[in-house]
Amino acid sequence: MTDNKALRDKRSIKVLMLGLISTMLLILLGGVFGLNLWQKKVYLQDQLQSHARDSATSLGLSVSHVADPQDWVVASSMVDAIFDSGAYQGIRILDQEGRSVVARTSSKDLEGVPKWFVRWLDLQAPVGEAEIIAGWRPVGRLMVQSDTGIAYRELWSTLRNQLAWFAVVTAFAFAAFHLLLSSLLRPLLRLEQAAHRIEDKHFDVSLPIPGTRELAKVTLAVNSMADHLRRSFEEQVATIESLRKLALLDSVTGVLNRQSFDNRLQAALAGDDGDSVGALLLAQLSGLSEYNDQFGREQGDALLKQMAEVIHDECLSHIGSYVGRRGGGCFTVFLSGLTDSRAEAVAERLLERLTSLPLIKNWGGSNRLHIGVVNTEGRTPLAQVLSVADFAMRVAQKSCTNAWRKGRSSGREGGQKPLTATEWQSLLLSTLADKGFYLHFQPVLSDDSRNFLFHQALVRMNMNGRVLAAAEFLPMADRFNLALKVDAQVLEDALTRLAEHHEDAAFCVSLAVSSLQSAEFADSVSVILRRFSAQCPRLLLEVSEHALQAAWAGFDRLLQLRNELAFRIVISRFGSTGMPFGYLKSCPVDMIKIDPGLVKNIHKDQGHQFYLRSIVQIAHSQAIKVIGVGVESQDDWDSLVQLGVDGAMGYYLFRPQESPPHMAAP
Repeated sequence: MTDNKALRDKRSIKVLMLGLISTMLLILLGGVFGLNLWQKKVYLQDQLQSHARDSATSLGLSVSHVADPQDWVVASSMVDAIFDSGAYQGIRILDQEGRSVVARTSSKDLEGVPKWFVRWLDLQAPVGEAEIIAGWRPVGRLMVQSDTGIAYRELWSTLRNQLAWFAVVTAFAFAAFHLLLSSLLRPLLRLEQAAHRIEDKHFDVSLPIPGTRELAKVTLAVNSMADHLRRSFEEQVATIESLRKLALLDSVTGVLNRQSFDNRLQAALAGDDGDSVGALLLAQLSGLSEYNDQFGREQGDALLKQMAEVIHDECLSHIGSYVGRRGGGCFTVFLSGLTDSRAEAVAERLLERLTSLPLIKNWGGSNRLHIGVVNTEGRTPLAQVLSVADFAMRVAQKSCTNAWRKGRSSGREGGQKPLTATEWQSLLLSTLADKGFYLHFQPVLSDDSRNFLFHQALVRMNMNGRVLAAAEFLPMADRFNLALKVDAQVLEDALTRLAEHHEDAAFCVSLAVSSLQSAEFADSVSVILRRFSAQCPRLLLEVSEHALQAAWAGFDRLLQLRNELAFRIVISRFGSTGMPFGYLKSCPVDMIKIDPGLVKNIHKDQGHQFYLRSIVQIAHSQAIKVIGVGVESQDDWDSLVQLGVDGAMGYYLFRPQESPPHMAAP
């Protein structure tokens, strides 16, 4: 606001130059006009003087031939003849005693000439004199005074004509200078637009070179700077991609390495945002060392790569799923949101596709591949989930054939009997009808621990007197295509709370990927946002990084709404999809939330620290804030602060609460 006011107080170069040029032109034309008028006045004054003198001399000679001191009648007739021509203001004949014997006078004829003009120029009416001689003896004196009216009328006509001509010249010159300056200064407008694009971190700037040398130099410098920044950004992105592969991925297969997979799954199991519900598959290829001895290490690596490609391809259709290699021929797969029969169907297809690989079939792979499956839900320890999956895989191995087996999950509280799909659908529909979803809030603490950046709105529902976290019911809402309705109700509730809350508070609401994929998404969300447009600047809408792959159309519509309503956009689970980070350059988001798998035990992992520091640098270069998620210890929090994150959230910092907490005064 201050910058805009300061700009409004500044004068435009174009206006200044036009004003300067116009002033100089007016001075020049005014000087020429005044000089011409003054010269014309001097010329006419001389002409009047000459006219009076010549007329007096000529008339004096004529009157001398007929002059009679006793009778001036003939002389009077001659004066009348001359005077009637209208070029004289007065003609008089004086006798030797100085008496006027003949006198003719007329008033100034100044019709059509303004009085101010006459007063301004003030021409003198000159008098010409001549002696009247009769018989070689002076008998009188003739005085002739020229009429100035003719001169005034000629000067006035000259003034009007020159003013009209000067007005035409001035208007033409002003228009020509305006067009010329507009053409010369147009590159400055392009430079301004380019500067704003660079300010917004869009480095794809290539300005046309203007015709003037000075502006051409500036334009070339801007193009060079933009190209340098673009290459620097691309090099940063390439560096981060290399770091990501080194820190997170298995060097042979390109899937997540053991530590990265365990950190990510452990963070998901500890959360309550729906990512913990799914199925874990543990696939083991037996005898890999024998295969390497028989066919060579390169052939063994090729087999692992083929297995990884098949497993990854099978997971592509399940949003939020990921694959890891634990070592040797052991792979782990987390299928987000898939439970029971759907997870079992994936295990069956995966077993069939893997055992159909030529390298396994030619090896004699009738008893080489075994898969253990276990459902995950609730806040279950990672070691427990892996143990159950490993036990199921060992049971499959005992079958002496390629097989899969399912283990029993112990994550359900109190051994409660799980709801059937029909019961879940009925419960969700009744909760929606009763508007029974409600919010808890978890603060996001700033890096200096002095204030809250915003509060994460977490959806809850009740079932038989027990509070259910999002992780327990959102996967079922996705399954029955109810996620958009749940999101709409949560969004409306959050905006209502914002309208009632103090002006410093800001809430972040997470939108499901399936909501963004819905054809009704834009209409449903835009209606709610426009109804609460005054609260939108304090609203953050969060979408998973998976949405950029699976629901770009919905996300693009969200960006358009953001431009209209001024809410902010947050990308969550950043770094979880393997997408190249270059999309930050063209995707105008306000914040990114680092995937909890990268934050878990980061104080122990130098590779993750280096990788996260690079993410922070590239995000800050795009004016994007970075939030750490899943902080569970003081060591992790200290490491994040040292790495430059703008804030963080996690159970160690603040647990979810029914009402947004207020930061105490420091």
